[in-house]
Amino acid sequence: MTEENINLPDLVGRCIDDPLVQEFIRRYSLIDYEETEEARRSWEAQCPGEFFEEAHTRNLELFGGPISVFYVLDPVKWIVDLHAKVRQRGGPLYVAHIIVRAGYPGPLPYGLEMGTDIRGFKIGRLLDKSKLTYDGAISHSRSFFHDDLSVTVVFDEPSNHLSFLKIEAVDPADMARLRFYDGLDAQKANLVPVLDASIEQWRSASPLHHWRQRMAEGDSAFSDANLQLTADEINALFASVGQAVEKRSPKQIINALKKTVKNLNRLNRRNGHFIETTEREELVPYLQMILRDTGLQFEDGFDVTLEWRDW
Repeated sequence: MTEENINLPDLVGRCIDDPLVQEFIRRYSLIDYEETEEARRSWEAQCPGEFFEEAHTRNLELFGGPISVFYVLDPVKWIVDLHAKVRQRGGPLYVAHIIVRAGYPGPLPYGLEMGTDIRGFKIGRLLDKSKLTYDGAISHSRSFFHDDLSVTVVFDEPSNHLSFLKIEAVDPADMARLRFYDGLDAQKANLVPVLDASIEQWRSASPLHHWRQRMAEGDSAFSDANLQLTADEINALFASVGQAVEKRSPKQIINALKKTVKNLNRLNRRNGHFIETTEREELVPYLQMILRDTGLQFEDGFDVTLEWRDW
């Protein structure tokens, strides 16, 4: 009797102990690299040591323990990668994403086949499109938003055949970002008439007051130069946001914030990385407050700056 096919998208979001996930692991003889030393060594050999340790350390910091489990059909060929993690500290493991590559023995979803030209493939909303050249080979990657999942396909020149498929749960923060941008144009009606009073409040609430105080108390991360440059960027943001409100343009408000965050990225890199954890925790809510004061509305917990900042 032929076993019933397991649809890959049905695995994403399920707990690891779910019968369907366990059946998939059994059917394809997947191994857990966290528990299999040989597989773990193979994984580490394929990744730079500093990258592996950085990711592991970050998991420890965020969740208080190792959270990732990679099940692979073959630790060398990486035909299947089932990645599991916890949503919150102490929570159960769930399937965050699943990857299949050329050689995967089961059927693919969405009508895909490994040996066919997929340049015209499209499913749902296009989220990302990129091209990578590695050792002379050119790979194209396209990610789509479909049924609350992100579906990424990769095809290589010159055959343009599917070589890589990744299906993953869309992070709640990413879902909030999509909802925010989808409704951005409609927020024109939410914008306040003028910002004069708000700008005065922004000046008095600036985290730069705290930073200058810490510099006076001996914090060597700060200098008159980097604080003045930061003040210049924030003042420029005030002006740009004010002009955007006058023009009734939510998009221009976001573009002004994006420009400021990217300028702060460069400023931070060139001045000894003076924006660290404490400064980030002061600066991000401050920038969020500026956006809210324009009248723009976004979900609690959604960090509008996250997609651009590197501090």
